[in-house]
Amino acid sequence: APLTPRPLLGGQMDDNELETRVINIDAYGNINLNVSHKDFEAYRNRRNFYVKMEWRAGKMERYDTLNRVMRHYGEVRMGELLLTVSATGMMQLAVNKGSAVQYLGVGYASRCRFVFF
Repeated sequence: APLTPRPLLGGQMDDNELETRVINIDAYGNINLNVSHKDFEAYRNRRNFYVKMEWRAGKMERYDTLNRVMRHYGEVRMGELLLTVSATGMMQLAVNKGSAVQYLGVGYASRCRFVFF
């Protein structure tokens, strides 16, 4: 059977994990994911979560501090990683006064998993 490409937009959900991908890195080093905040909250369904980020050759690093969606960069200390919502409504990883892409060492199409519990 031919391989069916998985759609890049929207993320993939199974049981308690939502797998997303890096679709864009902006000029500030913010990492935009391929799931909207609206869809993320629907998948989440009020559950707690943490993030697992692919940083090289398939290795996944767990980030327990990424456990809520911040509305403002100032909600974390300078140089600290946060999960937020981009101006276009997509989920975004950022660093207050820094570069998330440098902090995490990820690239385009790297996987980001939200683990719900």
